[in-house]
Amino acid sequence: MSVWASARECTGGWQGTDTCLCFAKAIADDVTVTRANLNTEHKHLFVCSFVCSSDTNQAASPTTSKTRQRQAISKRASGPGRSTHVNNKPEKGKGQAGRQFVDIFHAYSILPDTRTHKQTEQTMMSEEEKAVLQLAEGEPQDIQGWAVKILNTANPADKVALTQRAADLWYSGALTHDSPSTPPDMPGREASLQVVEPRDMKLGKGGTLSSRIAILHSLANIEQWAIDLAWDMIARFGGVKVGEQQEPLPRDFFTDFVRVAEDEGRHYSSLSNRLVQLGSKFGELPVHNGLWQSASETMHDLRARLAIVHMVHEARGLDITPFTIQKFERNNDQHSADLLKVIYEEEITHVTAGVRWFRHVCKVEDAEQDPIPVFHDLVKKHFHGFLKPPFNDEARTKAGFTPEWYEPLVSA
Repeated sequence: MSVWASARECTGGWQGTDTCLCFAKAIADDVTVTRANLNTEHKHLFVCSFVCSSDTNQAASPTTSKTRQRQAISKRASGPGRSTHVNNKPEKGKGQAGRQFVDIFHAYSILPDTRTHKQTEQTMMSEEEKAVLQLAEGEPQDIQGWAVKILNTANPADKVALTQRAADLWYSGALTHDSPSTPPDMPGREASLQVVEPRDMKLGKGGTLSSRIAILHSLANIEQWAIDLAWDMIARFGGVKVGEQQEPLPRDFFTDFVRVAEDEGRHYSSLSNRLVQLGSKFGELPVHNGLWQSASETMHDLRARLAIVHMVHEARGLDITPFTIQKFERNNDQHSADLLKVIYEEEITHVTAGVRWFRHVCKVEDAEQDPIPVFHDLVKKHFHGFLKPPFNDEARTKAGFTPEWYEPLVSA
């Protein structure tokens, strides 16, 4: 089970070598970011991540209530011989806490959450927290309004902070999900960004610091677009067209993509923070908008959006990321490699969401319809070129995306 908490709620932390690891730092200079809470000036990242081996039959999910988090921390910390206060220096040779965390995190592997979304939302926050969390004056009262607000936000740190606020309100039950909205044709971006074509991006092989910075910068750009893609899904698609009628999408759909947006925001923050640690920052290198080009081509069709963005592009990320991790490891940048390992595991669940809702839409349109041929037709229509192996069959299958979905498209 994966348990997440804000460091500002912790009075201390614990390190253990057998069943758990907890680390906390006020400023995330030396830590792998997994859950970020930005203060109002967006200057500091408060991080505390905790992994336990208990309750292993339940899939890992960053949605456990803070009440259960505190209970888990208290229980683990009180065990004899299990803990060391975080203020103590790590044992020599043990490496950074962030690295230790990722090793344990990776060992337990994030699987798609097997609980129902109703159960998941009910455990995201305690009743006390739900009572405290209220809409401020002028804030949108529906999740679509938040989606449009975030899409129109240009500053990426603000985009992440608003994403977290919207997610918290959604999980608390404070927001509705049935309001019509008009998302922008293009999300907000800072005017200082230099935009180039994807083919003009020069990344290198990671052998130099400048090359590794270029790779991380490119990934941060992708994550910023991924935040917008999740919110555009929420703002743009409220139902499934069946004949002349519009069949509303269930609340679970919006919960899935709020979670995806929240994950992507955390990924962007982690990568952006790492760029600063390496002497750079997001925006210092060119970026591309290739992902949004695919979004523009699929604005009219929910099935096409799910197929191209989540089942082609995001699944392609599962194929490529392990090789990117190896590049950083070969060049002794374990910190960046560990960041990508965390991101990689969470991206599997995003492909899961794409497959799940693609199946749902196909079933609503026609209960007898086989979704796999529909996927093939949509990819041939909206994706330029063929799908390129090698495929990460293991990760794709883990996401419910088995070879019969994509292998016929290699030379279709």
